[in-house]
Parts: sequence; structure tokens; C-alpha cells
Amino acid sequence: MRVPANATGQPPMAAQRRCSRRFLIQILPSAVVAPLYFQGKIDFGVINQSSSAFNHILSDVSLVVYQVRRSGAEPCSLPWYASPHFLMQS
Repeated sequence: MRVPANATGQPPMAAQRRCSRRFLIQILPSAVVAPLYFQGKIDFGVINQSSSAFNHILSDVSLVVYQVRRSGAEPCSLPWYASPHFLMQS
């Protein structure tokens, strides 16, 4: 039995995982910093700053991952002189 695709052409579970991931990305920084706010160790504005910093880092890491996938190269490819085989002969 074939699972019907949604409007994006993906199976419903894939869309649900993507939606859950987006929700987690927005909640995670606040959930980590909120206890410090309630203990009085940080100001309220730090919660927004941590969310902003997390989103900037996530964006940068996502860009690197996208570029590696797009290039089709092995992420751990080494030049010939740094290969384990060459180093073992030295």
C-alpha cells in the first residue's frame, strides 16, 4: 500500500518530522536559558540573545552541510600526502 504524499510531495511522516525539528529549534535555546532567568542569574533579554545566537550558529552550520552535500565530495577527503597509507610508509 502506497502512502499518499502531501502538498510538498513528501510522505506525511517526513513533513511531521520537519515540523517537529523546527519547533525544537525555536524552543531549545529558551528551555536551556529559562532556568537561569527564574533563578535571577540573568536578565530577560539574555533569553532573546541566546535564541538569536543559536539561530546564527545553526544557519552557519547548515550552510556548511549544504555546501558539502552540493559539492558531492567526501567530507573527510584528504590530499594524497595526508592519507593514512602514505603516513604509514614514512
